[in-house]
This record gives sequence, structure tokens and C-alpha cells, in this order.
Amino acid sequence: MRECDALLAAGRKARPRLSEWVNEHYHEAAQSIIDMFAGSGHTITGMRAADVGCGDGLVDLGLAHKARPRELVGYDIERTDERQLVEMARLTGVARRLPRGLRFEESTDTMIPAEDASFDYVVSWSVFEHATDPVTLALEMRRIVRPGGLVFVQLYPFYMSQHGSHLWDWFPEGFEQFRRTESEIERVLRDDPGLLGPEWAEEQLHIYRTLNRLTIDDLQRALIRAALRVVRVDLLTNRFHIPMELDHLPLSDLAVGGVMLLALAE
Repeated sequence: MRECDALLAAGRKARPRLSEWVNEHYHEAAQSIIDMFAGSGHTITGMRAADVGCGDGLVDLGLAHKARPRELVGYDIERTDERQLVEMARLTGVARRLPRGLRFEESTDTMIPAEDASFDYVVSWSVFEHATDPVTLALEMRRIVRPGGLVFVQLYPFYMSQHGSHLWDWFPEGFEQFRRTESEIERVLRDDPGLLGPEWAEEQLHIYRTLNRLTIDDLQRALIRAALRVVRVDLLTNRFHIPMELDHLPLSDLAVGGVMLLALAE
């Protein structure tokens, strides 16, 4: 179950959170991608772009409206529900239909159904920390982007960072992945599943258990293996207190909450 499924199922009581979700993805995430490219002298406008791990499609809808690519294809292992995407957009007042040039296709863990070198740009938003094999994901992204094209990667949060468990709804103070056992975390979520209900809480537990624990150095190594040379990096950090029991862990892992980067296809 995706978060958009749970938000729509919860109905009116979840409408404020739905609006927040749309704002974070349709507006903020899409604009961050556009700004990252623009900061390096590039634009998605009029180009062919792919989003690998597009989820519910909100980021792509935002990119399609704000950047106007010639073609934008969203790929995910769970095919994007276009009717649901339009419903979210309609309820929050951002759109009533999908724009021309935006489409969605289903991929697998190891294969993106696209021709070699068929895109000018490839993007991924909060995908690499969930990948079963980050190197294979990077290789596929490199395969479908043309030589000299750019790959944008956003990863947030890294597992070692304050909110790396992805369970901030239940543990806003963070670092529970080091301070609590898995059974303690399960008990908290099951005792109080929250606004979106038990099914959503179980989905979050599954996500927590299957995080690949990638570090920023692991991400760089995966990109290097795929002949993708990192050319720009924006680190995502925040202030936090370090609990005493984490004193032995490297600051470089604890402090880097996430990253946005551009990599050149060599």
C-alpha cells in the first residue's frame, strides 16, 4: 500500500495530510529537480526524461507541468494508478487531467522497459534506499540515458541518519533504529497505528525491515560501477543531538541525512 492509497482511503479526515503530501511531491520535489538541473546549466524543457521509481506519479506530474519536457515516462515496479493520480490532483486543486507527453510503465527490480540511450535525463526520488540491488539499479539508469546525459538522484533519509528508519510519524526524535529492538518498534506501531490505520502501519514496518542501509559512499560506489560520474552534490542535513549510545558511530554517517546529486553518463 502506497501512502497515497492510505490517504485517499482515509477520506476527509486525512485531507490536510493529503494536501501536505501533494505539496511535498508535486511542488517541492519537482522544483528541487528542476533547480538542480538549472544550477548546472541544464533544463528538462523540451527533452526526453525518465523517472525511475516514480511511485504515485506526483513528482512526474509536477515536472510535466513546471518543466514541460517533450516526453516524461515514469517507471515503477508497481504500476502507477493514473486515475488515482488524477483524483489526488483534483482534490488538491493542481490538475484535472494528465498532460500530454506524460505516461507510466511498469518495471521490475532488475529491468527498465526502455531502449538503450533513449533518454536525455533520468531522475529518481527516494528510491535507492529501497533498492534490492543498488548497483543493478544504477546500471539500468545508465543504460537508458544517452552518453553525456545526466542522472539525478535524491536519497532521503540514509539509514544511519536521525530519521533513517522512515518511521518519523511514530518516532519524531529519531535514531530508534539504534535505540530500540525490532520487537519494540513493532509494538509501538501496532499499539498506535495512527491516522492511516493498521494496514499502513504494517506497510511501514515492512519498509523499515527491507531498507538496504546504503551509505553515501555506497551510493557513490554504485554509480561509479555504472560509469556515472558524480558532478554535483547537495547534502541534506539538519541539527540534532547525538544520544550517548551512538557515540561510537561515525559522524559522517549520522550527520548526512540525505543527498541530491547529478551524475554524468560517461
